[in-house]
Amino acid sequence: IDFSAIPNMLTTDPSFDLNASATSGLAVEFEITEGPADLNGNTVTLTSDPGFVTIKASQPGDDTWAPAPDVFQSFEVVDATAYTPELTVRRPADGPDVYMSSLSPIIIVASAYIDHPEVLNIEQVIFDIDGSGEVMTEKSYGTGYYSAEWTPPSYGTYSMTITATSTGGMVSTGTATFEVTDVISYLNIQAFDQVH
Repeated sequence: IDFSAIPNMLTTDPSFDLNASATSGLAVEFEITEGPADLNGNTVTLTSDPGFVTIKASQPGDDTWAPAPDVFQSFEVVDATAYTPELTVRRPADGPDVYMSSLSPIIIVASAYIDHPEVLNIEQVIFDIDGSGEVMTEKSYGTGYYSAEWTPPSYGTYSMTITATSTGGMVSTGTATFEVTDVISYLNIQAFDQVH
């Protein structure tokens, strides 16, 4: 029996048809052996509950052909509302000053990840900095990192909120407060040690 793997799905996904074939040319029969799904012929309908579904494909044989070995395929049904994005504010971090001798663009960076990326996505990441009068959308480089440019209108302290929204409308928020300043002191910082 040739019965291909079934990808993971969301609880909200529509019904789908099963396809399998036997080298004998006889019809393949299906049975759900476990999980939140119903079967009508070869059409699978999810029950809207999360969990693992296992489907058995069998060919019982006839007067000419012996029964074929059963083949099982399992997949997970995922509830999108059970997972929220893991959001980390990367730059500027909460607390440190942002030094610049003249006002110029700052690169804002955050990382966002969600479990089950095979069915769940980070749909949107928004950067909002008070005093800027604007909301900035992200640029993703396929690595889970999102960035945007923002030019401070003046020196001073700013509060930043970053919001990540995932499939199903789940939201995570991160905040940071930082000061943009042109008061710069000389600093001695060890950049590396014993690098060979």
